[in-house]
Amino acid sequence: MSTLHFKVFPKNSNLFDNSTSKKIEQAEKYLALWWELQDIKFSIDSFLDIFPNDKFEKKLKEKFKNIQIPNEIIQLAKDYEENKTDFQRKIDDFQDFVSKMGKYGALMFISPKLAFSFEVMFGGMIVSYCKNFNSSKNNIKLCIEDIVNDANLIELHNKIMELRNKYYAHKEWLTSNFSLKYKIENEQIIFENQKREHIKKEFYENFDFHTFYTLVLEIEKFIDIKIEKILNSIKDNLTKEEIEYLSSDYKRLKNEKI
Repeated sequence: MSTLHFKVFPKNSNLFDNSTSKKIEQAEKYLALWWELQDIKFSIDSFLDIFPNDKFEKKLKEKFKNIQIPNEIIQLAKDYEENKTDFQRKIDDFQDFVSKMGKYGALMFISPKLAFSFEVMFGGMIVSYCKNFNSSKNNIKLCIEDIVNDANLIELHNKIMELRNKYYAHKEWLTSNFSLKYKIENEQIIFENQKREHIKKEFYENFDFHTFYTLVLEIEKFIDIKIEKILNSIKDNLTKEEIEYLSSDYKRLKNEKI
């Protein structure tokens, strides 16, 4: 069986006109954006795993409550309980602890610094999502109205953009107000040490991650269609000379690897 060897498309070749070169560059930017969306989806999944939506979980349990478990599965579970090793028992005990404490509660025991970093990670996800809806030299500027027509998704998108523009990328919103405090003791001014504790608003706690995931999926579908259209356009508009050049260049590069 022969193996397909993919080569970098020579977008800077003098053979291609400016239009083809732009299409190649555009396709590569959309591919980069597609992978950024995968990172965002992974982040959303992580937040949903740590902070499950109670209403969503209730609906899920309601949906599967009447499912009959096959006797074979019940017997496998029984055999496992009777024969599990000490290591498996410890894993089960830990999972039971996580189930009772919740994943966030368990994480507070395992890595409290990581647990306290969720707001920073949430901010990074928001900024990453928004950057392709703002003008930049090296990205494709998207318009949400070209992608979705669902009012709830557009509303959430606008809220996310506002979070980015007024808090995570700039500081129009003040969520941590500090006032210099003092007292007089023995006729001396003593300032309060405000570096011991700090309370600030955390936006991730009340964020609708389920709807955000739906929004990202819609953008991903839009990107998929764009990439397919661009690739088809490149392929369909290549001249005979360009196809011959690509074929010759492909064979040359392939032979160099052998």
